[in-house]
Amino acid sequence: QQETRTRAEAATILQLCPKDDNNCPPLSPPFGAVTSQTVQKGEEVAVDVKVNTQTNVLTALNFVVKYEPEFLTLKEGGFEQNATSGFVVIPGSEDTSEEGSLAVQMEINAANPTPGISGVQKLGTITFITSEATVTEGDPEKATRVDFDQTLSDARSSDSRSEANEPVIIAGGLIGTDIIITSGEEQAAEEDTGTGGITENKPPVCDSFTADKEASTSAPFAVTFTVEGSDSDGIVDKV
Repeated sequence: QQETRTRAEAATILQLCPKDDNNCPPLSPPFGAVTSQTVQKGEEVAVDVKVNTQTNVLTALNFVVKYEPEFLTLKEGGFEQNATSGFVVIPGSEDTSEEGSLAVQMEINAANPTPGISGVQKLGTITFITSEATVTEGDPEKATRVDFDQTLSDARSSDSRSEANEPVIIAGGLIGTDIIITSGEEQAAEEDTGTGGITENKPPVCDSFTADKEASTSAPFAVTFTVEGSDSDGIVDKV
């Protein structure tokens, strides 16, 4: 007796990307590069959840996103699903009860005409509010990592070539993103002092320069000069 079975190849990438970054995730190997973005303390920062199915056809997926509550607070509403992705959040599955964690379960939209989803899809967007700066004087590039829980996140394929609900995330295919948070004081100081700590002063502009004089005369004689000018960031001090 013989029994033939086929299994889906583990090829799917699930990645966190800066909002509207069209180059994330990459369409072809190598995979695994972690993206980053820089914001100021107190600002909102958005992260897209994206999937690249590669050779797989997906019917369901779930993910758990972990973040550091010391630096980030989940904005009210949690995960905003992308209405055009072909996936929908399973009602009641979204869980934000654990601090520093967001769990979401998604399945193929019943209105979708195809039996599964393939290609690169933006599943939705997670928005955080930054609460503390990550950068320090000694480490100006220090970031906080937003990442998937590697044990609780997966994707499932149920196409005609494989068994139902085959897990298809490739090894190393759950990729997070870095967020660099500045205090905002550095930029303010830079704007105030310019280069080298000296206040930047834009030069005034001479709009017109005229001289009231006779066509020809003998010295000594008087000439009246008239100058009109403007200064975009101050006043004309002298001519």
